Amino acid sequence: MTQCPTSDSRHYLIQALFRPRGLLLLLAVSFALGAALCLTMLPVPVIIGNASFWNFPSGTVPGGMIDMAQTLVGDRYCAQAPWTVPILNIPNIVPPTGTNLLWFDAVPLLCLFGKSIVLIGGTPVNLIGVFLFFCFTLPGVAMTAVFRAAGQQGLICAIAAVGIGDSMPFLLFEWGHIALCAQFLIIAALLLYLLSQQHPNDARVRAGWIALLLVTLLISNYIFVMVGGIWLAALLQLGLDRRVTPARFVFEALAAVGVVALVAAAMGLLTRDLRFAGTGSFGVFSMNLGSPFVPQLSGVLPPLATYWVGMRSQVFDYVGAGVLFVLAAGLSALARWPRFRVRSHIALICVLGGFFLFALSNRITLGSHTLLLIPLPEGVAYVFGAFRASGRFFWPIGYSIAAAGTLVVLRSFRPRTASAILAVASVLQVVDTAPQRRAIAASTTYAAPAVVDRQRLDDAIAAARGIMIFPTFGCASIAPSDDVAVMARALRLQRANVELQVLGARRNLPINSAATDRLDTDCAAEASTRLEALDPGIAYFYLTGPMPGSEQLGGRDPDRVCHPIDWLRFCLVPSGSGN
Repeated sequence: MTQCPTSDSRHYLIQALFRPRGLLLLLAVSFALGAALCLTMLPVPVIIGNASFWNFPSGTVPGGMIDMAQTLVGDRYCAQAPWTVPILNIPNIVPPTGTNLLWFDAVPLLCLFGKSIVLIGGTPVNLIGVFLFFCFTLPGVAMTAVFRAAGQQGLICAIAAVGIGDSMPFLLFEWGHIALCAQFLIIAALLLYLLSQQHPNDARVRAGWIALLLVTLLISNYIFVMVGGIWLAALLQLGLDRRVTPARFVFEALAAVGVVALVAAAMGLLTRDLRFAGTGSFGVFSMNLGSPFVPQLSGVLPPLATYWVGMRSQVFDYVGAGVLFVLAAGLSALARWPRFRVRSHIALICVLGGFFLFALSNRITLGSHTLLLIPLPEGVAYVFGAFRASGRFFWPIGYSIAAAGTLVVLRSFRPRTASAILAVASVLQVVDTAPQRRAIAASTTYAAPAVVDRQRLDDAIAAARGIMIFPTFGCASIAPSDDVAVMARALRLQRANVELQVLGARRNLPINSAATDRLDTDCAAEASTRLEALDPGIAYFYLTGPMPGSEQLGGRDPDRVCHPIDWLRFCLVPSGSGN
């Protein structure tokens, strides 16, 4: 017969959970728990990069059918590119000028690791799986460090940090947008913010900020701006509190900006091509007012397992049932506090407020209703469109309120009550995200279905020294249409482009198509190139439109040089042949 825990055993457990522990132990516990949770959805072969999933990876984020493959293409090509300045330029994508990795939504930091491996004589390796493992394991570790910096040193902090931080719904929702999964860097910025306020003269903290800014610069432009905002808040707060002199304030700001700008220039991130980074779709991928706090894709409330607040184009910003539970408990305790010193963190509050307004965009929505539409000048809307998924800027707010709510619970309730609240919150958070975890785990078991026979495509380019595709990705793109057939055709052309780019990346073959819709593609010049004589040794793929005639094939019979592969046509004039 099972015995209930005695009062003494419960007392001992509470003591064990709240007894002060060393930082390394807390971090190790949170890492171990986070890794175990991550392994429930990411199989080891996916992490080490040799699963069939990587033949054409695809995530669960809506509209992200090609996003992971796009990142894989950029990463593999970049790792095999020569070390030149700009470092992230890839000469084999749209030669001879090449294309910067920036346009592939890839992770430049992984490219640098990959290039280093190739430089020392190694073969290109897929590090994306390892990167994703850390992305889904380190949020809890970073949150544990935040709690430790705030004075909480018990094991309960490490457990709650993993339960809440590693199961943030809007983190798991981004499965498919590889760079955007590195949200642990936002929590790391909150950690440095606390350390900045506690140790304003510590050179290690200042160096930590510069390192974090550089790392985020080399991972994601969205997360870089979020971290940069928190860095600015930390510096401004020190200035407002008069803990740094005006001269030091200016020096630190200029030093950080200068170092980041220097690295960005070396990587090729500050070029004239940035004028194409904007889009006219600002406000479409915004945050719905109901998104953060209305249960969605919920495992706690099964009827809401497929429910999603608002319009499908909007960003998913739900914080989870566990965070909502912590916030409810924290707010009830906060009401009893004699005074909450807003001024102590006014700079951070203002920055987070700015993020909130940007996340809402100029189109304020609640559910399926547009409450307010604020017209913006065309130029302003285009510049803001560089961050067209503005709803993502709620993420620093989400992590801030999760951390703050947990700290209020720890400081306001007796250990037994606090441990019960955080245990319930952790379980709720993990259960609430169970549908998302199951969807991620299912997506890793197979590669996305091919639109063209991959093996035949690979055989076709095996003897080639380059690839030409007509139309390229940019010229296959069309404006959104209500015509289902038109959209299906365009998506098939784009998928075929990316299929060929994935295969070309493995062999590091020069290719004329880049899987990005943000570069300015000259489709008229491309149409002219299509009429030129075929270059021997180059594999030509015609996804639509007219085929080359005998004059382009050097007088050869098209039926002997060109062959069908499923629904497309492939031509290859043997190397060494004259035109």
